[in-house]
Amino acid sequence: MASIYDALLAKRVFDFADSYKSVSAPNNIFTSLNLFSDENLSSNTVLLDRLVDEQNRINLENAPYVQSDFNVTTPRGYDTHVLDLKAFKRLDKVTSRSFEQNRSFGRANLAQSMDEVIADFVIDHTTAFLNTREEIYAEAVLGAKQSSVYASQGDLDFFTEFGTTRSTAIFNFGAGENVLQQIDAVLRQIRQAAKSQIRQLTGIVCLCTGDFATGFSYHTSIKESILWASAGNGNGYLSDLQLMLSAFPIHQMKGVTFIDVTGDPLLEKYIGTDGAVFIPRYAPNSGVMKCFNGIGTMHAVFGKTPGVFRQYSTLDEFQYPSVISESSHLAINNLPQAVVYCGTAI
Repeated sequence: MASIYDALLAKRVFDFADSYKSVSAPNNIFTSLNLFSDENLSSNTVLLDRLVDEQNRINLENAPYVQSDFNVTTPRGYDTHVLDLKAFKRLDKVTSRSFEQNRSFGRANLAQSMDEVIADFVIDHTTAFLNTREEIYAEAVLGAKQSSVYASQGDLDFFTEFGTTRSTAIFNFGAGENVLQQIDAVLRQIRQAAKSQIRQLTGIVCLCTGDFATGFSYHTSIKESILWASAGNGNGYLSDLQLMLSAFPIHQMKGVTFIDVTGDPLLEKYIGTDGAVFIPRYAPNSGVMKCFNGIGTMHAVFGKTPGVFRQYSTLDEFQYPSVISESSHLAINNLPQAVVYCGTAI
């Protein structure tokens, strides 16, 4: 197998391409839910697109022998103001100290030692990217915004941007209460908020903590309705989630996938220690939840290809390599009002 360090000595730069895809991110909730579709850009700015009303995607009757009578496709509209993507960069240099430490473990040669140090940095960079993307997704869905220090638009609030308000629901888990009926009310609320995109709905996920997680699992009105996640139970989505999110209890009921995320600090920041949020899932081509990805800015040549994440290595004048990673993102939820935040009755 060719050595990365030998390639660096020959060309002074090495592109890791899509090697980040081989690094897993277990128990990253939003990455595993696969809510967002990616759109890769050749710049780090974007005009937000407006959703096409599904009512317009039908054919009206035409005169059969009139050459000029056709249905036409309504083009997707765009905002008139430009938004900046959020930029993320990481750089680590291999030093003589890190090189000597690796050599002390009996590595066979210089190239092998250098490769192992580089590989450690590559994994660290990829893990940081995966965790950062998870936070971007969580903020877009649960926080209904994209906050930024350096983007020209500052903090982008989706409710303000799209002229909508937060949707809420109240649950009562008292004895004799019908929790299934209350869940039905939330599902109707989501369908109404989804407007014409209701045909793009593919499922609903509920992230819950504390008393909500207990109530959705063990309340007397619903215990017999739960489908627990287990390998080979015939439900592909449920089984896949259980494999990717082994730290979290998962079950399904009335078409809703419930995930107990109690203890996850990132999600509890938005949901609380006793709360729940119902999140709709849409078809990938719906454009409802989209993550725009830009290009790198630090190297004159590398990182310029549109993509989700770029990693490359360069060599300094002392023949020591550096590992650089870059990414730019802006995650958008075009229907923030379809996410329902739940509280309990006093």
